[in-house]
Amino acid sequence: MGRLSLARGCVFAALLAATCSAPGTHVPTAPGAPTVQGIEINGPDTLARGQTAQYSVSVHLADGTVKEATAETQVIWRSDNPFIPVDQDTGVMTARGVGEAALSADLATIGAGRATKEVVSVPEGTYRLVGVVSDAEFPDHRVHDARVEVTPGSLGTTTDIEGRYRLYGVPSDAEVRVTAAGYEPAVRRVNLTGHASEDVQLALPGPRLGLSGAYTLTIDVAGTCTALPAELQHRRYDAVVTQDGLTLDVTLTAPEFTLDRTGKGNRLSGAAAAESATFRLDALRFSEYNFYSPGYFTYPSVAETLPDGSILAVAGVAAMTGAPAGLSGTLSGSVTRWSLDGRSPVNLGACSSSEILFALTPR
Repeated sequence: MGRLSLARGCVFAALLAATCSAPGTHVPTAPGAPTVQGIEINGPDTLARGQTAQYSVSVHLADGTVKEATAETQVIWRSDNPFIPVDQDTGVMTARGVGEAALSADLATIGAGRATKEVVSVPEGTYRLVGVVSDAEFPDHRVHDARVEVTPGSLGTTTDIEGRYRLYGVPSDAEVRVTAAGYEPAVRRVNLTGHASEDVQLALPGPRLGLSGAYTLTIDVAGTCTALPAELQHRRYDAVVTQDGLTLDVTLTAPEFTLDRTGKGNRLSGAAAAESATFRLDALRFSEYNFYSPGYFTYPSVAETLPDGSILAVAGVAAMTGAPAGLSGTLSGSVTRWSLDGRSPVNLGACSSSEILFALTPR
């Protein structure tokens, strides 16, 4: 009986194919369902710390209609912040800490892609305040390590390498005070009704230092360090400083340096203020070392060539004050001896300190 039914089915399929291919015949097809144009997450943008909220998804169709996703749609929820987690199946989010989270939803059953939504968590009745701290004369120069504090309260933070700050829990009526080495303090009054941004420019207390010229750079490891020979803890370099506005470029000309293919290894850069200057020296950092492919790692700003072919790398952040006899201060960083003979560099000893003496003396 099964064979007979199968045979009849095959005959019917053959007749239908013949009919469809015959001139002048057409079998109408039913119109398909509207395609999905996109999805959207519904729910609050802000949660008070300790609060939970239910999020849902709206599906936007090509015919202009909007439908709510159901349990059969299989929404998969994710959060990129473990302190503001979301239940993967239900879409219930909990604010266990302050900060922000990128909430995402994927509709697995209809392949509609992903929707994302930023959710901010702050103490109830407060807001998030973000901004950039920069130099008033040269706004493109971002001031890092500036201190940003809010009153009333004890809320505060420090700007990152890009001069950016983020504060969570700022009262609606607050005073923001910004301080940084070498700059006049700046105070802003904010009246917040929602999350906001407030950029701050810092002015110098006097004329900016002019530092172009020839110098001797001295670097001396203070305190006790047995990881390097004593002579490697006290270095002297011939240096030429060029200045463009606040930007300082230092080229070391002696003794000898091992440069990468971009010419890096005897140069450092910094910024001049009214009575001070700061310099940032890159360290040797790598994921997979290849001396001829600098994209794999950060080559050091200073890589002195030692007699045995190894290099002495100086890295960190130097804060210096100006005087008629030059600039002097401390480097918070390290002096490290590296071997570059193999595929991966080998650390042959390092002295690290927050008080490495760092000085530029006119020649």
